[in-house]
Amino acid sequence: MMVSRNLENTLERPLHSKYSMQTINSFLEIMFQKEDMPLLKLEKLTREKLTELIDQEVRTQNVEITNELFLLFSNLAIELQKKDIRSEETCTKINQCITTLDLNENEKAILQMGYYPIMALYHYKLNNYEKSVHYSHLAIQNDDYLLGKYPELFTHKTLQIQNIIKTHLLFNEVDRACSLCNDMLKYLIDGDKFDYTVGHWTNNFNIEKESEVINVCQTVAIVIKAIITLTKNNEDEQRLFSLAFAGIKGNKIKDPEIQLILQFFDMKFSLYSFQKFDEVQINKWKDKAIESKYLSILKPLFSSLFLSMETNSRGIIKRYLFSF
Repeated sequence: MMVSRNLENTLERPLHSKYSMQTINSFLEIMFQKEDMPLLKLEKLTREKLTELIDQEVRTQNVEITNELFLLFSNLAIELQKKDIRSEETCTKINQCITTLDLNENEKAILQMGYYPIMALYHYKLNNYEKSVHYSHLAIQNDDYLLGKYPELFTHKTLQIQNIIKTHLLFNEVDRACSLCNDMLKYLIDGDKFDYTVGHWTNNFNIEKESEVINVCQTVAIVIKAIITLTKNNEDEQRLFSLAFAGIKGNKIKDPEIQLILQFFDMKFSLYSFQKFDEVQINKWKDKAIESKYLSILKPLFSSLFLSMETNSRGIIKRYLFSF
C-alpha cells in the first residue's frame, strides 16, 4: 500500500507519470494517517517508488486500467473508513475488473502491491481475521517477487508484518501480536533470524534507512499503545512488555531515533524491577524525545513511561507530567 514528484523531470512519459501520481496519491492519502508527519514522509517515499514502478513496468495499453483500479482502491479505503455500505459493491467491482485484465507478471505484481493490502484492510474492517491475514501474506509473497529487481520495496514488505500485528491485536491475539513484534524487531534491529512462516527474510537491508526507522518507531508505538489499553495492572503490562520487547540489544545501531526507543526499553525494564528511577537519565531521554522528528509517533512511549514512574513513586510523577 505504499510512490515522485521527481518523475516530472526524469521520465519520458509525462502524461503517464502525471496520471499515475494523481491516482496513487489518492490511494495513499487514505492508507496512511495524515495527522502524523513521519507517516506522511513514509507515504511520500512509498509513493515515489510505486509511481516509478508503474512507469517502468506497466505497458502503455494497461496504464489507464491500472490507474482506474488504484482509484477504486482509494474509494474502497474511504468507504471502509466511513463504514459506507457501498464498500461491498466497490470490492465486487474491483474483483470483477481484475479478472478481465490481460497483464504480464510484472504488471500483476505492481497492481497487487495495492490490491492485496486493500483487501487485507477490507476484511480487517469486516472482522474477518483469517482473510485479512491471508491477504497480508499474499502481499508479502508479492513483494518478494519484486524485491529481486527493486530491493527498496523492503519497507512495504515489513509493513505487512505490522498490519498482521494490528490484526492479531484487533482479534485479541495479544500474546501472538507481542511475540511477532519481538521477532520482527530482533530481526530488524539485531539482525536475528526471522522465522515467519511466509516470505523470504534475508539480512540485505539497511535498518537505518529512513523508511525502516519510521516503520520500527510506528510498530513499537502501536504495540505500546495496545499494551497500555489492554492491561489492568502493572503485572499484566510487564508480562506483555517483556513478550514484545525483551532481548532487543541494538548494539550496532547508530540512528538516534532507534536509540531513543532502545533507551526507553532499558528505562521501562528498570522501572519494572522497582529500581528508583534516575531523574537525570529520564530527563535527558525526555528532552531528546521532544526534539525527535518522530515525536508524533512516539507519544505512547511517554504515556507508558509515566505509568511505570507513577507505579514506583506516586506523586513525584506530577512534576514530570507538567514539565512538557
